[in-house]
Amino acid sequence: MAKELKSEKIKQDSLSVLVVDDDYDDFLLIEDATKTFPYPIVLIHLNKSKNLQLVLDKNQFDIIFLDLNMPIKSGMKCLSEIKQHPMHKNVPVIFLTGIADETQIKRSQEMGAADYIIKPYSVKDMAVVLKHLFAQLNLKNLKS
Repeated sequence: MAKELKSEKIKQDSLSVLVVDDDYDDFLLIEDATKTFPYPIVLIHLNKSKNLQLVLDKNQFDIIFLDLNMPIKSGMKCLSEIKQHPMHKNVPVIFLTGIADETQIKRSQEMGAADYIIKPYSVKDMAVVLKHLFAQLNLKNLKS
């Protein structure tokens, strides 16, 4: 079940996913895609990118999804902060965006993004992306 940002601790036996996106519908799509997996996944939605540093300092995430275009702080700026954060510098970061710009895609890869997903996407497509990521993280057999 999805959770809004709270100060509660993420359980050690669950997969933790941070979604930094000002569009709640994108978060709901990821939430629906995670329901297809047989192990616990904790989703945290951060709709204000300005609070990213605080959230990173207080939690450990396994995967981070970022919107490219957000008010106050861009996805690229957020990616830079994540890659400089000692607890999260090796965490896969996936961009979710409606911008199919080759320059942005290349720049995001150079900055360390693991993937760049162009909207529109479906629950089925998102589930495939998550399955691939979880397999890479060797978390596909995580027990509930």
